[in-house]
Amino acid sequence: MNGRYGISGALLPFSAEGAVQVVDAFSRLADETQDTAGVNPSDRDVLLEASGPMFTNMWLLDCLGKAMTGSVPDMVNADGDDLVFHRIVFPLAKGVVGKSIVRRLNAAQWLEPASDNFWNWLAPAMKNKKPQAAKGKQAFVTTMDDGTPVFANVELKGRKLIVEVNSAARAERATVQVREWMGDYLDVPMTEIRTLAQVMADDAPRAPQDEVLDIPPHEMERIVHDMLTREYTKTLDEPVPALDHKTPRALARTKAGRAKVADWLKYIENGSAKSSAGDPMASYDFTWMWEELGLSELRR
Repeated sequence: MNGRYGISGALLPFSAEGAVQVVDAFSRLADETQDTAGVNPSDRDVLLEASGPMFTNMWLLDCLGKAMTGSVPDMVNADGDDLVFHRIVFPLAKGVVGKSIVRRLNAAQWLEPASDNFWNWLAPAMKNKKPQAAKGKQAFVTTMDDGTPVFANVELKGRKLIVEVNSAARAERATVQVREWMGDYLDVPMTEIRTLAQVMADDAPRAPQDEVLDIPPHEMERIVHDMLTREYTKTLDEPVPALDHKTPRALARTKAGRAKVADWLKYIENGSAKSSAGDPMASYDFTWMWEELGLSELRR
């Protein structure tokens, strides 16, 4: 800035999935740099220098993925209208009883009773008719079992007749049609309008939440330690990129390889020790690995 250089430090928060991808990419980077640039994969400083762009790019992709997951898609109904939910509430006129409303609804064209007080408002099915989704938008279509499109839902609830549709155009048509069917049996309606984002936000608190496991710290520590022991036991007999793709157990049997395996053990042990206080990783004891490989005298 202003002709001067500055050094900045920052932390890039990754999701759990993003962190796994970074670790995997870093392992592949060790292989690729060795093949293309002759870099020693055990030289962590060189690898870190080469991986700067990788960390930032993967962090950006991770953040974009999280942002896009929660975004609301552009959606239209079967008519090609933007998806906007309308709940039209008609109060029953004074002196009108529910039975009178039911009789008129049962006699109305396009209404199919689903129960004593609920009707599906059907639209005529048309051959080869496809949802008129605009470019870049998704179509939201509701149909009956036989494929007949559902135009609206109608419900008689107490002294209210409720019509629900999914677009402004349908709301206007439904209001006019209900007036024709019911005449002066209904008073002036009130309309509640909600966007798709609002519907999703309202439904989110009612969605089942993952149960939080109430595991005592000492039990969690035992579970994590058992898992680490199982994984490290397998690792001892698997090729490790940092050990020239040799297994730790095989390399530890050679005079030249013992020092390499000892350095590798120190690296993972020190990394675990740097975990935050209370993290089960920080209290994991690697002594058994040193003894298993016969390298206890090199541990210091």
